[in-house]
Amino acid sequence: MNSLRLLLLGFSLFGFVGCGTTASPSFSITRQQFESGDAITIDQVESTKTAAGRVEQMIVRGHYRLRSRAKAKLSLFVTTRGPSGVTRVDPSQTMEIVAGDGTFELKNAHGREGSSHVSFYEFPYGNSFDGIYFAPKS
Repeated sequence: MNSLRLLLLGFSLFGFVGCGTTASPSFSITRQQFESGDAITIDQVESTKTAAGRVEQMIVRGHYRLRSRAKAKLSLFVTTRGPSGVTRVDPSQTMEIVAGDGTFELKNAHGREGSSHVSFYEFPYGNSFDGIYFAPKS
């Protein structure tokens, strides 16, 4: 009985100490541009796919630094090639932020093919002024 306990303890310690792995990111940064002092860092991208392999929903988590403006919107969009029609913006894919550092979780459930990006936009409505584009790793 004691040898069984020691064996189980050994496996537990091995699992805790010896099997730690670092997962490689499931995405790569394809392009980024920031004004002085601003930054967006993507920490995690999760997505669900249809049976055909098309992205249904994407969740992006990360952190930001906004120094160039007092307020902005931070949004997750997919830029498409060619006409795509009117795209509804879901409240979970954009958030209002103030100058400083913070974290974000943004969701996009449109399932469009294109270039995914998280960008700063002029507050309350306006053009983007900084952003980071990313793509899933093959």
